[in-house]
Amino acid sequence: MRIFKLKQFGLLFAAMAFLSTGALSFYQGLNSAPKDVLWRFQQQQIDVPPEMDSFFAIDNFYQFHIKQAELAKFSLSVAEYRNEAGEKKRAIVFPPEKSTVVLSINDLRERVWRQAAEAIKRNIAENALLFSWWDSGQRLHLLTGRELWVKAPLSDLYPEQSERELWGSVAGGYDSDMTRLTKLSEWLLMDAEKAIQQIRQQIPQKQNAYLVVSVDDLARIEEISRLSGKALAIESKVFYRSDNIHATISAVKQWVREKGTGRYLVHPVPGIGIRAWRILNEADENLLLLRLLPFTHALEQPLQQLKQVFQSKWGGYLSIYQL
Repeated sequence: MRIFKLKQFGLLFAAMAFLSTGALSFYQGLNSAPKDVLWRFQQQQIDVPPEMDSFFAIDNFYQFHIKQAELAKFSLSVAEYRNEAGEKKRAIVFPPEKSTVVLSINDLRERVWRQAAEAIKRNIAENALLFSWWDSGQRLHLLTGRELWVKAPLSDLYPEQSERELWGSVAGGYDSDMTRLTKLSEWLLMDAEKAIQQIRQQIPQKQNAYLVVSVDDLARIEEISRLSGKALAIESKVFYRSDNIHATISAVKQWVREKGTGRYLVHPVPGIGIRAWRILNEADENLLLLRLLPFTHALEQPLQQLKQVFQSKWGGYLSIYQL
């Protein structure tokens, strides 16, 4: 099993582009990120896809073609719009790829985020406050117009200048408030009950609030760990597609038994197979992030302090909880 530090592949999007590499280790040291890897990117303006449906009108649409030295090469779609105050904003989106053969990962993401946006607009008050990682929040703001607790990333996450320029361009700038994303990181890697109590203290009176998490958040562990000051021991491995699904299930369970606590999460990857995550330390099992995502122990004993108001199909990829 080959082991890679997640930061060598950049953020979530590069990591997802490398699903076929087999295994990723997220046992993060806080100073493990390389500082000398050059990022290059091109921003290409293209027509707004006619299938894009959003709360705010999209003014411009960009394709980012990104390369991280010789380690990663991938693309992102970014929508530019103006919010209710007329301020220019950006959000990473997943436009449909119109595949007639098999649904791609981005096709599935587009469906899930659109379904979540529809559920939010239909069932959640217009003045609701959403707690999520910065890119998920920007996307939901574009799609639903709901208020965000975290509005943008922090420049301090990216010590290398070329990387900082890239994500500043993608996100439409950085957040001047250093505390919110840092606090969210601390809560995600805190005992779940204690974290929920602290989050509730941040909610204004007479305002409903919701936590939004996705399986993609597991690929942000490097950033979350750096901001929170806490390392998380978790490993991931791809099990390639096989005609014998029972053999694949047995292989996953054997891998889980080999190391760690026996608690795990599995997620289908179109055209590849299954990605599985296993928790290595028992002390981490009750961390908020691992209780919100569909790990086996979280499914067996859901958090009683939260009400789940939405969970997508596709392996429980995206969930929304009322605080």
